[in-house]
Amino acid sequence: MPLQGPPCRGAPLEDPQQANNAVKAALGMIESTRDKKVYGHPLRTRIGISSGSCLAGNLGSDLRFDYTVIGDEVNLASRLEGANKQYGTEILISESTWKQVDSDFATRELDLIQVKGRQRPTRIFELLAERPLDESLASRIERFESALACYRGQDFATARERFEALDTEHPGDMPVEMYIDRCTHFLQAPPGEGWDGVFVMTTK
Repeated sequence: MPLQGPPCRGAPLEDPQQANNAVKAALGMIESTRDKKVYGHPLRTRIGISSGSCLAGNLGSDLRFDYTVIGDEVNLASRLEGANKQYGTEILISESTWKQVDSDFATRELDLIQVKGRQRPTRIFELLAERPLDESLASRIERFESALACYRGQDFATARERFEALDTEHPGDMPVEMYIDRCTHFLQAPPGEGWDGVFVMTTK
């Protein structure tokens, strides 16, 4: 018989601010490891966060028993952690988390992706900082999202021009470089009818 009970916002204790607390902790983790090295190499930390329903508790069998969480949102968070490597980012959050934290934290929308093992695409966001923002970062986010809107509208020439301007001013931004490559590809080989801008992740 399935166990039933009232929904809980947080585990093991109720936490109405769980999304905000999660992203704040993630920013703290990144900051605390930013200048750390392991055997002479920079320590890179990647974090994925998603909000939603999951099963939490002592789960397993006689061979392996542990307090853990399982569910679709847990799997999505794991996929976002791995996706950081492809985007050159440190913290990626799902749209469900972004809706809860956008008023307090600065993000930029990066992509619309379909992760392995999930049919429904999701918008993903890079978590950048707590608000309020300095003018430079706010402008950079606005210009990136303006270029992204052109890309999704299939105006690839304008999108590439705007991404290239960002790349000139802020070299080494991997998502910007990625979109320049995508725009160049689609200018040479336009997407077919029904293109929805979804990028299908083939790895975990």
